[in-house]
Formats: sequence, structure tokens, C-alpha cells
Amino acid sequence: MVVTNDLDIANTIETLRDHGRHHGVIQGKIYRIDEYLALPLQMHALGFNYRLDEMSAALALSQLSRLDANIAKRRAIAAQYDEAFHGRVRTVPHSPDSARHLYQLLVDDRDVVRSELAKRGVGSQVHYSPIVPLQPYYLERFGYELGMWPNAEWHAAHTLSIPLFPQMHPNEIAAVIGAVKEVCSG
Repeated sequence: MVVTNDLDIANTIETLRDHGRHHGVIQGKIYRIDEYLALPLQMHALGFNYRLDEMSAALALSQLSRLDANIAKRRAIAAQYDEAFHGRVRTVPHSPDSARHLYQLLVDDRDVVRSELAKRGVGSQVHYSPIVPLQPYYLERFGYELGMWPNAEWHAAHTLSIPLFPQMHPNEIAAVIGAVKEVCSG
């Protein structure tokens, strides 16, 4: 699901999600259903079959109604992490406007930290590794090589995401904080 208030983005997404065919909003005009049905649905771009089924769409709309509250909860948990880790654990900086989809630590030996957190009952994930230009498609198509993006490559090798979701219980937050401080401080 994509949410936007930009008509150009909406039109592009609408086209790409259905095999590259134009739909009800074309060139800034919203069509009535009879006008829409009369439009030839011709492919104008190479698109995909990314249409949601009704159940997925209903679930997405339900979740969208809780978006602001969930972002607020994520920010509150991230603020607790920020306070607990400040000066003790390196973290990836974020903007105040961030919805806090992830909370990432910067660690020297990610595999060891992951293992130690897991021993303490705290899950973790690796995101964005390898970086996009080092994915096989880009390596083969454009001839990119390891070492062309040293800063991004370093971050990809040293970031670790810790639990951050709106339904986290205070005890879970405290357990994550305790485990991270124990494993990563000093």
C-alpha cells in the first residue's frame, strides 16, 4: 500500500501496479465510472501485477486508521532507547520527523552482538546488507564493485536493528535496553 497526496506519484503507482495500464485518474482528471469503463486500458509502461486483494486492502485501511498512533508509539519507544543508550551505545542517527520504522545500532562485530542478544532473549535483524549497488543485478548490469561506496558499505556491515514495534510492552522495552547495554556498552 502506498499513501501519497501527490497526483503524479499516484498516477505512476496506479499505472505500474496494474501491468502499466492507466486507470481512473489520468492527467489530473478523476473519471466517473462510466467514463472510466470506456477508457482503453492500454499499457503505457512496463508494469507489474501488484493489486491488493480485498482482504489485504481492508487490513491495510484498518492499519492506516492507526498510523498516527503507531508512529507516536514507535517514537516514544525510540526516545526511551535514545535516552538509555546515549553516550553508551552507538546508534544510527535519525531525524525528528522519522516514523522510526527501524532502530539501528552501530556495532563492531555484528555476528557476535546478534548471538549475545539472542542468548538474552532479544531478537535482532540485519537490514540493507549488502547495499543495493552490490546486489547481483547491479553488479552484473553495471559492473559495480566492492569498495565503490566505502561509507555505505561500512554502515551496511555494522548496523543491527533491534526490536521496535508499537505493541511492545514496557517489560519488553526494558529487556531490550538491558540486553543491549550489557552486550554493547564499554
